[in-house]
Amino acid sequence: MRIPDSDFGRRTDDVNHPSLEIHRYPHPVLARRAEPVESIDDELRGLVTAMIETMYAADGVGLAAPQIGISRRLFVADPRRTEDPEPQVFINPEIRLEGDLVPFEEGCLSIPDVRVTVRRPEVATIVATGLDGERFELTDDDFAARVWQHEFDHLDGVLIVDRMSPRDRLAHRRTLKEMRAAFESGDRGA
Repeated sequence: MRIPDSDFGRRTDDVNHPSLEIHRYPHPVLARRAEPVESIDDELRGLVTAMIETMYAADGVGLAAPQIGISRRLFVADPRRTEDPEPQVFINPEIRLEGDLVPFEEGCLSIPDVRVTVRRPEVATIVATGLDGERFELTDDDFAARVWQHEFDHLDGVLIVDRMSPRDRLAHRRTLKEMRAAFESGDRGA
């Protein structure tokens, strides 16, 4: 939709910089269900700021904490893609889906150069906590709904490779194999 594996206890000044490392497929942190965020504090605010900066630097519209190696139920998103950024923060989100499955081509910052058609429900309602500690609810039936679903998948350890059609899997087989080989050889990419 790219901090060491599940190292959530870092000091704020360790994570509050413009570009965090985005972990790439098949890093194990991307394949596991994230744990709930337990508190909203200065450390979390610094992490969110760094995530937003990283998302924009990577030309993304969303970024989940597992993508930067932090296995927590948190993502940031700005699906509007306008000159006036309006990032949103979703802490411990829950999502309700409805409507017909609609195909749409998706990419992922953790799987660069791979774009696949993913079928998702057309309407998403998300309930989450913001940085102010208040719960909020949003509903969308357009691009934002797709971004929320994609980022929510990251919190459950689901990637677009898990949602690929057999045709897309065949088309991207070589790229994914090369990414696995690079990961196993220690070339994690950034």
